[in-house]
Amino acid sequence: MVLGDEDPISDVKHEFGAQHTAEKLRVVAEYLPLYTTALKNQPFKLHYVDAFAGAGICNIKDGETRVEIEGSASIAMRCEPPFHKMVFIEKERKHIDRLRAMLDTAGRRNYELKQGDANEHLPDVMRQLGRDRAIVFIDPYGMQLAWSTLEAVARSKVADVWYLFPLSAFYRQAARDASGIDEDKKRALTRMMGTDEWEKDLYAPKRQAGLFDDAPGYEREAGPLQMLEWVTRRLEKIFPYVAEPKVLYAHLSSGAQGAPLFALYFMISNDKHNAIALAKKFAQHSLKRA
Repeated sequence: MVLGDEDPISDVKHEFGAQHTAEKLRVVAEYLPLYTTALKNQPFKLHYVDAFAGAGICNIKDGETRVEIEGSASIAMRCEPPFHKMVFIEKERKHIDRLRAMLDTAGRRNYELKQGDANEHLPDVMRQLGRDRAIVFIDPYGMQLAWSTLEAVARSKVADVWYLFPLSAFYRQAARDASGIDEDKKRALTRMMGTDEWEKDLYAPKRQAGLFDDAPGYEREAGPLQMLEWVTRRLEKIFPYVAEPKVLYAHLSSGAQGAPLFALYFMISNDKHNAIALAKKFAQHSLKRA
């Protein structure tokens, strides 16, 4: 759904991403109606929670041009059957205003907008769900998501989670040569991963370059995909089920595949066998179709 020219804030744009953005959104668009259809007659309510909601519309780069596509919030708004309630968390005031205008234009009243840091708001949202169920979509800006926030989602036991992990930010900040990681970067990496074990797990002493090199330092031997395996093992410590992530790569102008940019994870906080089996089936279908 795109607002018309008469909308006073229709020029509010959220310019980011490229073809990988469209890829992740296609997966989510496939999954949401499968979820609400399967659970529409259950005694609990269904919630959609978008932790970094944006403006509802994305202007992505497609080759040399920019293309406007629906964002995750807009996709959730038009999901049929609809969610009983939608919660959108976003820092930017202009994006909140755009979302409100889109929701009101669509006649939606079953929503809540929260302006601010997802790390502050999301744990509260999860606690308030009680015995209801939720799809939680987490697409952070860079490394803004704290591990403690993921733990709060996992503890809820009622959420299916789509998490776009910032793989390129992870391996850029965790530089190949450990001497390139200052204290600020160390704190950011530890906050995102919930542990400082990445230092000992991903790094090893350098081989001495020469006879008089007494302090060779440390270097990262793991490549991006090996680092992603480490991330998966971390996530498996707090979620009962973690699917193999879909790696999203840069698309080069030549048509070739570029560097890995993100990893789209699907995770389930509910530890019941039937819940895992159903959600896993829908996720596999969505990843295959998108």
